[in-house]
Amino acid sequence: MKRTLFSGMAVILVAICLAAINVAGKEVLRDWRLDMTESKLYTLSSGTEAILRGLDEPVTLRLFYSKSLEAQVPGLQAFADRVVDLLQEYKRQAPHKIRLLILDPKPYTEVEDQAVSYGLSGVPLGDGTRFYFGLVASNTTDGQEIIPFVQPEREALLEYDISRMIDGLSRKKKTKVGLLTTLPMAGGMQGMQGMMNPAAARPWLIYEQLLSAFDVQSIEPTAETIDPTIDTLVLVQPEQLKPAMLYALDQFVLRGGRLLAFIDPFSELSRRPSQLDALSPLLRAWGVQIPKDKIAGDLDAAVRTQALVEGRYEVMPNPTQLELTGSMLNRHDPITGRIENVMVASAGFIEAAPGASTTMTPLLRTSPRGAALDASMLGPMNNPGDLLQQYQGQAKRRLTLAARVHGPIKTAFPDGPPASSEKQAEHVSGREMPGAPSSSGDGAGADPAKPPASGKQTTTGHLEMVLIADSDLLRNELWVQVQSFFGQDLISQSAANGPLVLNAMENLSGSSNLIGLRSRGQSRRPFERVHHLENEARSQVSQQIALLQKELQETEKQLNALQSGGQEGSLVLNEAQRTELERFRKRQVAIRRELRETQRLLRARVERLEATLKAINILGGPAVVGVMGLVVALSRRRRSRQFMNKGSAP
Repeated sequence: MKRTLFSGMAVILVAICLAAINVAGKEVLRDWRLDMTESKLYTLSSGTEAILRGLDEPVTLRLFYSKSLEAQVPGLQAFADRVVDLLQEYKRQAPHKIRLLILDPKPYTEVEDQAVSYGLSGVPLGDGTRFYFGLVASNTTDGQEIIPFVQPEREALLEYDISRMIDGLSRKKKTKVGLLTTLPMAGGMQGMQGMMNPAAARPWLIYEQLLSAFDVQSIEPTAETIDPTIDTLVLVQPEQLKPAMLYALDQFVLRGGRLLAFIDPFSELSRRPSQLDALSPLLRAWGVQIPKDKIAGDLDAAVRTQALVEGRYEVMPNPTQLELTGSMLNRHDPITGRIENVMVASAGFIEAAPGASTTMTPLLRTSPRGAALDASMLGPMNNPGDLLQQYQGQAKRRLTLAARVHGPIKTAFPDGPPASSEKQAEHVSGREMPGAPSSSGDGAGADPAKPPASGKQTTTGHLEMVLIADSDLLRNELWVQVQSFFGQDLISQSAANGPLVLNAMENLSGSSNLIGLRSRGQSRRPFERVHHLENEARSQVSQQIALLQKELQETEKQLNALQSGGQEGSLVLNEAQRTELERFRKRQVAIRRELRETQRLLRARVERLEATLKAINILGGPAVVGVMGLVVALSRRRRSRQFMNKGSAP
């Protein structure tokens, strides 16, 4: 009796101790976290932590999530929990700078009115209500950054999106951006082209968008210096630059300046090969090269255009006019992660230079059926038929049309500035770019905040560049139509060229911590083996369907032949036709039976695999614990026997 009472009290005492440890641990170990996910999904990157440390004023994050309606949107709850966990991690990292509010905008409440006032996108449900899942970031000076709807497809870039909002609120004024171009982006095209196309006289839409988002300072192509207050430079088809400007570009990137470059071997605007040979030494120093006499072709991405063939117009695919979609865009980079399609025309392609010290990450690529074509085939009256003929005879491979290039580099002027640049070397050496790593001559011991000595050349540095081997994608004709209607511009967008450029500028002009944020893993871990089995079986089914359709076409041909051999206009089938028709029907039934059997085998294989995985997940843990318990019990029993044997020995 006493033993039973003692055992019961021991169980109760153990339960009380476990409850006390749980409560105490929840308070004492509140900020202790162990992230054991493969991609560290619940751990903020060092770049985000640096952004949070640099906040000068508090930022309020408001997540509007219709939790009361989540049952009507199946599959979103797990992703919503992931978003909440990540936002709470921001709060934990900067408890005095980040204020987090999670709000449920129930229908016809003030919280819903607040969500609508912020411009959040509510998804209409069947009962007339709306489901909200948007994020609003605001500071104490009425600044706002908004994500209208947090999309699960963008989970890999979730941390980047949130950190970009916070970083944007911490800026006090527009970023100063330099623009160096030989193209008429600001409009005002004169001469015959201006008369034939009045729209050419107005600024390009991308140029107007840059003016709206940034403090843009134009740099003349004949200039020899770059304003030291410029942090980000847009370089568009810079033909025939002076040696002094080439040296200024070299020093600009070596001291931490960010660069967005559009370098096109063939400009559709001028209809001639570009004169960009002077840039080749700079590109090689940056670890890349763009063949000057080649352009990219791709029949899979080709846009169908009109061509004059033997005196009449025909519509045919043009392998140099490309619409890039799907896997041709890098879905894991913030610049192209949400871009649906990009239009390019006679674009060049980028290759890594021999001995490159930088890393090149493709952003835009052709399909695996891309091919390098001769730029000499293009001209004022190029024929898509000739281009198609040349394309068919070329080796096929993926070609990189745009890339992010970053890493350590050395100067392209190891012998010092060119003779015409000696006087302006002092000007371009005026200061170290903000956020740049130490890059003075020996690369060590320099203070980034202290300007280098007057006239001192910088020989090593770190490159941050987005390089696009096409300048035509900036032109309105390729991606947008702008029409004037009673003094208002009506814009119809057919491609995302503009958002692509703005994304690149936003990414490059942000803090160096923001640029360092790349794609992260996703919390959703699909059963890849199951998907592989499904795809394999679907492929088999598709092949059988194709065989059935082919046999159907052949049988119809035979029937037509038989009917044409009978009496003209007769609607009665003869014996041969009835036999042939009956044979086809039997074969059709047999093939359908084979299709059902294939699908049954597919389901059986998938169900067996799922059952095995469930058994491992459900029984694996208890089985391991049971085996460990059995090993401990056997060990204790063995030691007990040894002890008893020693005690009974004389």
